[in-house]
Amino acid sequence: MYYQQFPAPMYYNPSPPIPPMDKGTLQDCIRKQIEYYFSDENLQKDFFLRRQMTHEGYVHLTVIGRFNRVRALTQDP
Repeated sequence: MYYQQFPAPMYYNPSPPIPPMDKGTLQDCIRKQIEYYFSDENLQKDFFLRRQMTHEGYVHLTVIGRFNRVRALTQDP
């Protein structure tokens, strides 16, 4: 008798929501995250962000707003 082997189902828990924080702390977290995006360390390996830059080095705010870590910090869709 032949039994087909199926892999066991894997269940993933979503990351826990970020607890509410006061406005000053939230602004500081967002600022630090965006500063990291534009740091020399990150820009050396972040080809996507570099492709989004204008020749003057600007990136449209909607691009930054779509990044997962920025979205996780904000409540706007």
